[in-house]
Amino acid sequence: MGDLAPMSEIMKNSLKALGDDFYIKYLRQSLITNWQDIVGKTYAKKVKPLRIEHKKLFVYSGDSTWKSTLFAYKSKIIKQINDYFETDLIDDIIFGRPSERPREDINTTVTPPKQVDIVKAVRSVELSEEEIEEIEKSCECIEDDILRETFLKASISRAKSEKYKKRQGWHECPCCGSLCQPEEKICSRCRNMEYELFEKTVINILKEVPWAVYSEIRNEISKAMPQMIEECTPEKVESLRGMLVQQIAQTLDKRNQNRIKLLVMLFKGVKPEELTDNLIAKTLYELRYDLPAEGRLNIIRNSELGNRN
Repeated sequence: MGDLAPMSEIMKNSLKALGDDFYIKYLRQSLITNWQDIVGKTYAKKVKPLRIEHKKLFVYSGDSTWKSTLFAYKSKIIKQINDYFETDLIDDIIFGRPSERPREDINTTVTPPKQVDIVKAVRSVELSEEEIEEIEKSCECIEDDILRETFLKASISRAKSEKYKKRQGWHECPCCGSLCQPEEKICSRCRNMEYELFEKTVINILKEVPWAVYSEIRNEISKAMPQMIEECTPEKVESLRGMLVQQIAQTLDKRNQNRIKLLVMLFKGVKPEELTDNLIAKTLYELRYDLPAEGRLNIIRNSELGNRN
């Protein structure tokens, strides 16, 4: 008899067997309940996880100084989280509103449905002779007998699973044709792709018109991506603006005046005609900790001299 797999491995495989959507939801809840184990006691006391949306982890802290700390160690924290769950669970961390803090008295433990019932239900699904014949034909091109038999069994299991899901109200995604849960309009993969496109669209608008206000951005999204208008909230637009400001600041070259002006217009929401040397100097001083180390000292000194004068 071979060695038994660790209980954690058995649990993980059991949860995965229930479907990708359920497994991801389980991991999201596990991040909330295991937050201290993942990031450590000190960080967990200061920063609370709120939720995960489209691989973005929203967090809250009552101490504003921890925002700079988060940005400084964001890549490390993202790696800690993804390493903990052994999957690419998140790709960014964003500060949310205080009103979105998780209530500590709410039980966030997820109780997974009984796997054995679902497995039995799927296995009990019967395929018609025509369906089995079609699957067998799709496997005929595989020359290796063992590989063909393995592929045949997997294809039959998949066909039974899809048939079971359709009986439960699952429907085809209008974008890619894969099966969606009854309450979803499109599948999670297509939804994530739509959300990524939405983010890129907002970022492109901000690059073209860095002084644009929320109502103007929302109006453009309603024209370009009406299906994403509910996602276009003031909080999401500002989080994307903040992310863009940080990206530009971290790669800023003090010799590139156009890039510096873009950064100031984005951060302050001012138009080109409202830019002044004093405003630029003050803005760079405010963003000094986000700027590249090279040249940062000169920017701080020049800003301090400007403020004294």
